[in-house]
Amino acid sequence: MKRLFLLGGYDLEMEEIKKLLDKHGCKYLDKKLNWGAKLSDYEDALSFDGALYGIELTEDIEPPSNYTAIDHHGERFRCAGALEQVADLLGVELDRWQKLVAANDKGYIPAMQRLCATDDEIAAIRQADRKAQGVTDEEEAIAEKEAAGEISQHSGVYVVKTSLEHFSPLVDRLYHAGKSPLIVHNERTLSYYGSNIDRLIEKFHDAVKKQQAYYGGNPKGYFGLTADYFNGHDMEESVQKIIETTTQEQTRIYSYHIFMFPFCLEPESYTYIIDDQVNEALIDAGWKSAPFEIRTPSDYNEFVYFHKYVTDELYQKTSSFDKEKTTHCYKRPEYEESEWTFIIKGEAYSLKNSQVALHLFRTGIGIVSIHLINERYESDDDILRINDFARRVYPPFLGETYPLTKETKNALLPQCVTVSLKNGKDIVENFDYTKLPSIGETPRLAAYMTDILSREFIVNYQVRPVIDDRMYTLCYIAKDGKAADLHHYGYRDDERASDFWYRFIYVDGEEITCFSPEMKKRLIEEATYDRWMDHPWGCSLYGITRYGFMLYSSHGLLHTHLRTIYFKMAILALAQRATILRFSDEITEILSGHSKKIAERSSQLYFDYIYFINRLHFREVTPQEQGIELYDMMMKQMQIEKQLKELDGEIAELHNYVQMENEEKRNSRLEFISKLGAIFLPPSLLAGIYGMNSIEFTKYYPFLSLLTLLIASAVGACFVFECHTKKISLKTIKSLIAIIVFIALLFIPYCFTKENSTPKEKGESCLQKIFKSDVPSNSTPR
Repeated sequence: MKRLFLLGGYDLEMEEIKKLLDKHGCKYLDKKLNWGAKLSDYEDALSFDGALYGIELTEDIEPPSNYTAIDHHGERFRCAGALEQVADLLGVELDRWQKLVAANDKGYIPAMQRLCATDDEIAAIRQADRKAQGVTDEEEAIAEKEAAGEISQHSGVYVVKTSLEHFSPLVDRLYHAGKSPLIVHNERTLSYYGSNIDRLIEKFHDAVKKQQAYYGGNPKGYFGLTADYFNGHDMEESVQKIIETTTQEQTRIYSYHIFMFPFCLEPESYTYIIDDQVNEALIDAGWKSAPFEIRTPSDYNEFVYFHKYVTDELYQKTSSFDKEKTTHCYKRPEYEESEWTFIIKGEAYSLKNSQVALHLFRTGIGIVSIHLINERYESDDDILRINDFARRVYPPFLGETYPLTKETKNALLPQCVTVSLKNGKDIVENFDYTKLPSIGETPRLAAYMTDILSREFIVNYQVRPVIDDRMYTLCYIAKDGKAADLHHYGYRDDERASDFWYRFIYVDGEEITCFSPEMKKRLIEEATYDRWMDHPWGCSLYGITRYGFMLYSSHGLLHTHLRTIYFKMAILALAQRATILRFSDEITEILSGHSKKIAERSSQLYFDYIYFINRLHFREVTPQEQGIELYDMMMKQMQIEKQLKELDGEIAELHNYVQMENEEKRNSRLEFISKLGAIFLPPSLLAGIYGMNSIEFTKYYPFLSLLTLLIASAVGACFVFECHTKKISLKTIKSLIAIIVFIALLFIPYCFTKENSTPKEKGESCLQKIFKSDVPSNSTPR
């Protein structure tokens, strides 16, 4: 196989790659480029007709189809080092030196230390790397002098302005001096070494997208801005921006809540296709298209977590609207950074909103998700109360006294919900019901949900909740103590632990709702996922029920997983469950509708069902073992497979019913045609026996023709009636014989009547034609 390698910026790793390629006789091009080498530098070689590999080249032009990038910077920072990738491609094992070189290039000195490198090995690798980069003895001397000079510090970040083009000799000396985090810059470029790299990637998103920034490692690593970036930006302002971004104090998140409201658009007004009209209605209501983009490492982690066939259906990848897509994603910008205040039994709970999103599926299902952050309430009881009360979108029951929700508020409903938007607008819902709704009327949604979807959209598309008054709940609680306590004395055995854990996973805000110890234990075991109980980073417990997805952990970083990976899994599972329920309702609606529309609507439903099975129902969504297990638990707890099996039976019964209806209609038509044939059989029989011109009815009996036909038709109708009732009496048979004899006797005298007129003038009787002269037809008259 023909292969050609294109070498990028020169350093120690590239030098080792070159040696490896030489050793195995591989063809390569090396233009001795510096850091930041671009693919366009090798544009003249891109017509190569074999396999083409670019090593650490910035793709500033469109690569050919036979091109493969070998890199571990930027978006590929999680990949193996370039030297490791080349070795894997050639099928060779790296030696100790080469492994340290690869670690150095990917993770600097800490990465070599993780391989138990000695101080001498580290010093040798770093010196060789600086030499490969082209660092001169003069630069080494300048770096020594600058490192020994006064180093300014701003908010804990060391800042050094250098005259060097290569930063590595200065950074190496400052690293050993403990100067971290560190910003090194000259007049043209800048590099940051420290933690919170993910924040910088987000902050300088445009620069990353324009390839004016580079980075590696997360959360600790490096982040740099190229000379191209500073063509339009000030160096000092950029330094200050990096300091503020990396040192900004992060508020402690006690819990993270996602409330998901699944709804459907009524079958009467909707045909399961999200068309341009629906999209425009949402845009008019304030929604904006929200295609998925890989802007941060967490975005990348989320996207690669799922199988490709899942991301193809679940993620909207372009901003343009396409009605053929399975999923459409939107967001409400004005709700970002809004304040949500819930008054629960006289106490106020205020949470910050991070986003309000909408996933709309081609099956006619929509899911609104409200993301709330709790930075104030540490108590377990407070967090459980927020989960239970904040998920209500309308009253589950009404009381006897006015307002009708007085008793409901004491049990399950917030007394009031106020959403304060950043534009100054307040949306207030007090859940006061002063009149009873009518039968069949859709429950009145909370004011904030009506505002989110817009009243006009709700009315025009007949938005209806799919499940009940409760939103599906995802919640993450981060505490060092409680998760460890659950591990210490056993969440299954200890009464205190099991009561709390049951309340958490089954969203019981005030008190436990299961008073059977055996049942409680069984339910907890079925709903708990404890793979990470003894993880060295900390204890983590997952609880999955049909009400929500709960995560309680002493590891403070898992809220990112909840709002990305687990959120998408919940979206998918909830969409499947809602669609199945929607289809079941549609079958009931079809069977109760007008019979003329059953076949047409059944055909559409069957098409939508096949589409759902092939495009939205997945038995596995990720190759990750934990993801497979969690998704299986979600499917089991929501009883999706069971409901789908029942739906299969309902679809089959509906199909059989439609087939039976069609068969009855077909038989009815055939029976009608048979009856017509039976009625007109006697007149046809008479015409066949005597001929249509046997007698001149119009001369002798003007009404005889009509009377004969009527009598014959009456005989046929009588026979049809008798056959339909399945009773043919002897009297009827005698009557039929008598009528036939009468008609025969009526015709016989006229058959023998002779007239003086010629046949040409009056026509001939049947007997006259029979006993006519026997002169052959081909004889010549004499």
